[in-house]
Amino acid sequence: MEYTIENGAHRGKAFKVYGGLEIVKPGQTRTLKLSEE
Repeated sequence: MEYTIENGAHRGKAFKVYGGLEIVKPGQTRTLKLSEE
């Protein structure tokens, strides 16, 4: 399953993804694959 995540916070956010962790930096928009389908 893929999600588009926009981080409007002042800190980076970490998300569990298939195969590890992804960090979305402040002001960044990323599309993450959160699980294997």
